Parts: sequence; structure tokens; C-alpha cells
Amino acid sequence: MPSQVCIDAQQLIHPKPDIIAALMRAIQQGAALQISYVSTSSGENVREIVPHSLINNGQRWHVRAYDRTHGLFTDFVVTRIKQVRKEQLVVAAYEQPAADKAWLTPVTLILIPHPSLSHPEAIALDYGMSDGQLSLQSNAALAAYLLRSWSVDCSKEHKISSGVCQLALKNTEVLDVLEHLSIVPGGNS
Repeated sequence: MPSQVCIDAQQLIHPKPDIIAALMRAIQQGAALQISYVSTSSGENVREIVPHSLINNGQRWHVRAYDRTHGLFTDFVVTRIKQVRKEQLVVAAYEQPAADKAWLTPVTLILIPHPSLSHPEAIALDYGMSDGQLSLQSNAALAAYLLRSWSVDCSKEHKISSGVCQLALKNTEVLDVLEHLSIVPGGNS
């Protein structure tokens, strides 16, 4: 029963249990799956994936997998998987987690209070910053999710000043190795 005095405003949409179960089995067995997937760019189609990790980005669940259709590692939104069609146990070495370079590439994100703020100390206190900055460890595959969910201004000159971003990325050069830059505030500028 939810508390009336301690409330979590976030409402994560949960995937279907049978889809999660199939993904977890494939991850545990190192197997490939054939799935019916609905993409925002191409609609519904059949994809073959080799999943290796489940990720909760704070808004929805993703599965990190090798996409045999496009020949690369990427993330799939789990709620867009309509059906798991069949499982295949034959997986090539280049489809396994040890070959996922972005997943294995560690990155450090250095966050600072947004330069447009009149009282940056308030944000430094919110995030437990030391010397006006916070260093976070992630990997190149997941860092964009963090930057988006925290509304971090990643533009080179921290030019997002509408009040949406209370944080800014100090080491913007890290963007060169991240995946999913299109979801990052100011990541393409």
C-alpha cells in the first residue's frame, strides 16, 4: 500500500512478465531470440537479437542486445517487444557481451551546477558535490540515459538556459564516445 506521506512521483511502465522471462532465459543461456518488435522509425518487424543485459533507465526498461538485422549492439525498449517467436542457442563470438565495446567502455561524467544559476550552491548541496562538481562513473552505452534523466546541459557552452537544466556537463569531450546522443540535452550542439 502506498504511503500518504512519502511519495515516489515516478511511475515506471512495467513490461509483460512473459517477455521479461524470455529475455532473462536468453541472457542466462547466452542465446539469441527472434522477436516481433515495434520501432518508432520502421514500425513492426521481426528482429533477431542476442540479449545480454536489462536496463531500467528510470522511465522504461531496455534490453541491451546484439541486433543481427543491423549488425550492431544497441538497446531495445522492452515494452515494444510484442512477442518472442523462437530461441536459438547458436551465438557467434562477435554477438556476445565481451564484444560490446560501448558497454565495456568506462566513462566519467563530471557534472557541475549550471552556469546560468544565481545560486549554484543549492544544486551542489542537492547532489552532494565536492568542490562544486560531481564525478559519476558509467559506460558509453548507458551514460546518455543518465544525462537525459538528470536534464544535464551537454552543449559545449552550456547554452540551455530555460531553467530546464540545473546541471551541466563539465567534460563535454566525453560525448565523443557515448551512444544515443540524440536523447541528451544539447548533445548534438
